[in-house]
Amino acid sequence: SVEGQLPSMVTIHEAIAQIYERSGHAAWAALERKRVVLPADGCAQRKPLCEFRAGRYQSALDGALVGSDPESRYWQARAARELARAAYAHLDSLPDSPERRASRAAIARAEDRHEDGVTELTAALTLAPGNPTLTFELATACYAARNYEQALATVTPALRARPDDPRLVKLAGYSLLQLRRPEEALPLLQRAATLDPSDPGPQLALARTQVQRGGQAAAIPLIEAHLG
Repeated sequence: SVEGQLPSMVTIHEAIAQIYERSGHAAWAALERKRVVLPADGCAQRKPLCEFRAGRYQSALDGALVGSDPESRYWQARAARELARAAYAHLDSLPDSPERRASRAAIARAEDRHEDGVTELTAALTLAPGNPTLTFELATACYAARNYEQALATVTPALRARPDDPRLVKLAGYSLLQLRRPEEALPLLQRAATLDPSDPGPQLALARTQVQRGGQAAAIPLIEAHLG
């Protein structure tokens, strides 16, 4: 690993110091950092390390981006993470807005917190009613949270407005399939397969639909086409 190739055990001490800082023990953090002893010219040779320790994360990142050695890559990752953390903290301090809520929903989705994503996107749509992008994202979040009824209810009005949008057709068809309503799912999935023939998802969903309808023989060729 990159960490194992660093020229000192600075990473361990820095990690412990950060834990102390976040738990309100600044003095302990300072003592931990003193355990990393650099020579007199250490900061000249290892600027990203010293800038990071001083809390100057943008400067640390800029310095680390100059190099391609393991230590430079390590400080790139550490500094970028701290800058991202600060950006999200700033985001939470801003007035409420659809963009703020959508960003929080994206974080929730990345962390598999789908119910939280639904909450954030619902709030975003109260600030931007009818926004098509937020509507689709909310329907997708509902589906990920296994609330298929709500996913279908959310995507259906958008589908009426844009009946040839393959994303909406697929999501409606998949939701109906999960709700075990194969007769309603069938035409939507057939249309999805026509609109986006490169995506195997609708074809395989069609196979499941046929099985739910009792048409196992019709499902076999749909599955066989994707066995490879």
